[in-house]
Amino acid sequence: MNKTRITSVTTSAFLYVKANVNNTILTLTNDQHAPITQLSCGSLKHKNARKNLPYAIEHTFTTMFQKIKNDFSAIQSLGIIVKGMGAGRDFNFIYKEFSESLNLNFLEDRTMVAFGGPKKPRRRRV
Repeated sequence: MNKTRITSVTTSAFLYVKANVNNTILTLTNDQHAPITQLSCGSLKHKNARKNLPYAIEHTFTTMFQKIKNDFSAIQSLGIIVKGMGAGRDFNFIYKEFSESLNLNFLEDRTMVAFGGPKKPRRRRV
């Protein structure tokens, strides 16, 4: 039996952008951070190396924007959280699509950055 999860859609939502080297995954959540819908470059039939092209990423953002506009019209304000070092973290796509009709609360970068310097080379065994 397939259980469907029903999440309530409020006026505010969060969009998580996970920008990998090979793919970009967009997850729309409500204000309690429960996932509402998810979209990726791979789910839109962009395969292999084409998933990381700027066209595929822009296509994914426009499809998510249309989905928010049509299916979740109650959402009026949006907070965007970006993670990762891939091509999907380009903020021009985000501003171009979402800033026209939705109220952007914040745009936050939560990419993990290594600290403490590089790892020391291993000791040479003779």
